[in-house]
Amino acid sequence: MDSGIAGFTVAIDFDGTLVDSDMGVLRWRPGALEFLIAAPASGIRLRLHSCRCSAADNLAQSMTAEIDALTFWRTGQPPTQVLVSWMLYEEMRTFLAVAGVLQLLEIWTGPGKPLADIYVDDRAEKPDWLALAQELGVALIHGEQGRNSPVVGIAAAAAGASAPASASTPGAGPIATGAPAGVRV
Repeated sequence: MDSGIAGFTVAIDFDGTLVDSDMGVLRWRPGALEFLIAAPASGIRLRLHSCRCSAADNLAQSMTAEIDALTFWRTGQPPTQVLVSWMLYEEMRTFLAVAGVLQLLEIWTGPGKPLADIYVDDRAEKPDWLALAQELGVALIHGEQGRNSPVVGIAAAAAGASAPASASTPGAGPIATGAPAGVRV
């Protein structure tokens, strides 16, 4: 590996970037799973950032944040949007754990985007994982992977799919902390 990329940090969005979601079912985008597996072997750090990881951000943007906070302190019941955010976060963690890649990622739970050298997001366009791997000098073993990957989501739950017990343990994964919020390179 002489790519000069070793030690770089790549921040990756989840929905629409690593996975496509149709009808509540998460599916790997072509080449995404293989990239996640191969990048750390090339010395690249991977940070996952997603709105699924930011219950505090979702709550802070709420028009009823003050009322929600008062209700929480009176009843002990978190606001619905926080419960939904927690559910989406656990769905993401379970999906990554079932695929065996959760331990390869730092999950950013802070506000804004994490500090990184490169950002991969679907805002401008869907990423081409095979082209990105080639550009960064990441050697992919099979050229494309993810067609027969695990499926997690509403449809999978209805079909009786389950995840390992450790996949849903709160706080069981690596958490990136202390990076400056909102820093863009």
